[in-house]
Amino acid sequence: MKNGALYDHLHDTNNVQKSSSLVNSWKMRIKISLDAARGIEYLHIYAVPPIMHRDIKSSKILLDSNWTTRLSDFGFVLDGGIQ
Repeated sequence: MKNGALYDHLHDTNNVQKSSSLVNSWKMRIKISLDAARGIEYLHIYAVPPIMHRDIKSSKILLDSNWTTRLSDFGFVLDGGIQ
């Protein structure tokens, strides 16, 4: 993804010290959080069969060129339809 992982923006020492990252604004953090929550909601409720990601963390939340959140790395996925 063009803007990399959320983890890179949160833990880059240059961004933290200078407050220069767009991700340092609360408005952008809320947007990213809502985008991620909507993605998780889609996987849990609307996907057929439902999908449980099971390993959400900032390194697996990617940001595209429009700063839209994308979830990645479905290695620990659990099919929600399996009992």
